[in-house]
Amino acid sequence: MEDKELLLLDMLSLINEEMDIDAIEERFVNIVSEVFSFDRVGLFFVKHQKEILQGKLCKGFEPGTISS
Repeated sequence: MEDKELLLLDMLSLINEEMDIDAIEERFVNIVSEVFSFDRVGLFFVKHQKEILQGKLCKGFEPGTISS
């Protein structure tokens, strides 16, 4: 990877609780689907030790395809 790509990934560390996390998640999924031309994208937040799916955001999946 070039330095620009690493810088972009490092910028994710700037996200904090005071920001609109839902808007950031939605924009992230949209950017990924646009940049990589994916027809389906899913973003999942899992607490593996507690076996909890804390959150998910999906684009391009049929309703009910992905459930908690």
